Amino acid sequence: MSELSKPKAFDGSETPYPIQNPISTNRSYKAKNHHSRYKTHPNIDKKLFTNESVIGLKNADKSFPINQEVAVLKWRYISTNSNEIPLTINCWPNETPNGGCDVNVEYELQNRNFVLKDVQIMVPLSDSGQIPVIGKFDGDYQFDNRKTTLIWTLPVVDQTNSEGALEFTILGKSVDFFPIQVDFIAETSYCDIKIADVKSVDTCKSIVYSNESQLIVDKYDYV
Repeated sequence: MSELSKPKAFDGSETPYPIQNPISTNRSYKAKNHHSRYKTHPNIDKKLFTNESVIGLKNADKSFPINQEVAVLKWRYISTNSNEIPLTINCWPNETPNGGCDVNVEYELQNRNFVLKDVQIMVPLSDSGQIPVIGKFDGDYQFDNRKTTLIWTLPVVDQTNSEGALEFTILGKSVDFFPIQVDFIAETSYCDIKIADVKSVDTCKSIVYSNESQLIVDKYDYV
């Protein structure tokens, strides 16, 4: 969750991430962890995780639920550093003498290691009944008449298109175009936590496993 003010001050973000594990046998997990606050499931050996970064059950005689997703680890990340925001938004409304506004919306990918997919930048418009006149734009756009919102879409934002802009004109005041809502997904977690190895509790040998990581947006507003 993040909220940005117009001069790009980052008020804060708090994001809990559960590691969801479809378990078919007793296993312990060794995870690379970074500077975040962690919380383990009550059945997980907290001391083992704290000392060795290994996720295993307190009672080794028991097993994880079979073929069922279980949230065994959550972590939280909080920052007031605007440079750590993956995608920043700037909106520049310029009121004109005829009661309209020339609006320029810009995005910039702060962290070039991120690949953001299905990006949507949703700009609220005035309730004037007018359809915005679009000028220059990157990506694509659509006008949601029911919500009076201009939706700027980009299938992918990465280091090859780390900056972009959308220009439009419509009747209204500068305050009409806030808050701007942003949505996207990414395959890299914000704290880049990874499963380093999976071992059998019985044999202590590494076993074959699959891993899927996804970052999704809960609330991402520019106000």
